[in-house]
This record gives sequence, structure tokens and C-alpha cells, in this order.
Amino acid sequence: GGIFMAHNANNTFGLCLLHNHFHIKEGEIMVEVVTRNSSATVPRPLAERGESVQPAMLGLTKEGDLRPFEFLDLAHSDFGRYSNQTRTVLADLYAHPGRFSDFFRA
Repeated sequence: GGIFMAHNANNTFGLCLLHNHFHIKEGEIMVEVVTRNSSATVPRPLAERGESVQPAMLGLTKEGDLRPFEFLDLAHSDFGRYSNQTRTVLADLYAHPGRFSDFFRA
């Protein structure tokens, strides 16, 4: 919570229950595009990720490291205005992974 509050992102970021609806192929990632009226998450080749596709959902490994498992296409979404905030918050999360791993190990 401290990282989210420090960046005034507590209404943008949160925690979710990890789940999947189907399996994706090796070398693919799940990418979401959000518009004003809909949201679609589809598999895309990792090689075609591009700079506008940024991590949106993160999971913890057994070692306590954060790993992205779902991405948001900022260039093709209405959330494009959050791109700088998203990058700043994610950079802080990656720099301080212990803040989450300590919470989940308790």
C-alpha cells in the first residue's frame, strides 16, 4: 500500500487473485486494450510487445520476486494518460519487491 500511496495511485493499482481462463502458447503474453466501452485481453507474441505494452498485472514468485503476467497496451487504450504514472509506480515496485514478499510471507 505504501508504494501506491506514495505515487497517489491507490485508485489506479490494487491486488488481484491470480487466475487463468485458458492457456497461452510459449512466447506469448496476455495484452489488454481498454476503450471507453469495453476491454479485451488477448494473447500476443512476446516478440511484438513494443514499448507501449507495459506490465499491468504482477505476480510473486516463490522467491518473492515480482513478475508481470498480464500487460496493458497504453498506446491503444483510453488509459494512455496513465502511462507515466504506470511506469513510475512499476519501477518503484520492482526496486522494492520485499515490500510485497514480506507481506505475503507473514
